[in-house]
Order: sequence, then C-alpha cells, then structure tokens
Amino acid sequence: MNRFCAVLLAFALFATGPVAFAREELTDPPPIAVPEGVSEDLVARAIKDALVGRAWTIMKQRPGRIDATLHLRKHVANIEIAYDREQIVLAYKSSENLDYTERRGRRLIHDNYLGWIQNLVNDIRRTVHNAANG
Repeated sequence: MNRFCAVLLAFALFATGPVAFAREELTDPPPIAVPEGVSEDLVARAIKDALVGRAWTIMKQRPGRIDATLHLRKHVANIEIAYDREQIVLAYKSSENLDYTERRGRRLIHDNYLGWIQNLVNDIRRTVHNAANG
C-alpha cells in the first residue's frame, strides 16, 4: 500500500507540477504617476514608444486609451492602457497560452506575463519621465 501511495503522489506532482509552479497571482501594476507639466499627447507618445520598443502591437487607440497585444512565440497577451495627464494604468484584458485561470477569487497566470508587464511599466515610466525632463 505504501508503494501505491508513493506512486500516486509522484504522479500527482508530475501531472500538476509544471502548471502549478509556472503560475503566479495576476495583479495589475500600480498606476504610473505622470510628472507635472507633461501633456496628454506626450503621455500617449511615451506609452506608444515603450510598447513598440517591447514588440507590443497597438490594436486600438482612442483618447485616453490604448489597447495593445503581445505575440511571443505561441503566447498572446492583451492589455488596456488608460492614461491622462496625471497617471497611466495598465490592465490585463485576456491571453492565449498563458495558463490564465481564476481560483478562489484569485487570478493566476504564467509568470512570464508578469515579467513582460513589469518591463513595459519600467519602460513607460522611464520614457514619460524623460519627456518631462526635456
């Protein structure tokens, strides 16, 4: 019986291990503060420059909003960016092949997505602050 339990446990860990360990809690990043004196046009330009620099595709633009998609190998991530002269807010919209799920009120996603978003946030922050300084 002990051998059966060990085999069953090993199978359970093997079957769920890679998926369980690759997922992290999905929380949208905190808003990015826009420095005083930066116009909404400069904010939009900074966002677009950061998106293009990280190989995101701008899918739709309207005043104060940009929808963008990242195609990376077999993975697809869709986000919405809301902005004005005070802040920039990035929000997850949908994805493909990133193991997105909701469990017990928590959103989970492949940890690569979180890295891609953090890189984008860092680039947007840097670009908008550079626009403010000249």
